[in-house]
Amino acid sequence: MAFVTDQQTLDDLAIFGKSGRSSVYDLFKANTRGGALVLKDMFCYPLSDEEKINKRSSIICYFLKQKIGFPFKEEWFDAVEYYLCSRDERKRLVAEANTLEHKWRRYTGCETEYELLHRGVLAGIGIVNGVAELLKLIATKGIPEEYREEYERIAEI
Repeated sequence: MAFVTDQQTLDDLAIFGKSGRSSVYDLFKANTRGGALVLKDMFCYPLSDEEKINKRSSIICYFLKQKIGFPFKEEWFDAVEYYLCSRDERKRLVAEANTLEHKWRRYTGCETEYELLHRGVLAGIGIVNGVAELLKLIATKGIPEEYREEYERIAEI
């Protein structure tokens, strides 16, 4: 059964707050645009299944108690999103030296686009390395049973 929170309930509980007033949402620190959207969805469409609520709560408590930080830079996610959304074949990254094409791109202003794509690739590498680092850290602290399934799926990827 889906549970949807209406605007009146969100306002009464001060979930998102109003101009300058603190809110429940502010207690959580979403460092990325995507994380903020996921958090907002969690408040607007809360879980209704007791088992799922307890599982989510246990996972959050685990990360807080273990003081496990996430080894990612905020800007990586925007850069990767831009890269993954770019479908223009003419802008794809290729290994190139000081070629005429490279000079033309710089002259016509396409170099900025190229640089954004390049940053996206580097950010993707950073995210993959960060996930590997995070998995190792969790393994050293002990994988909680509530998180084991997600951990194994991530490790498999």
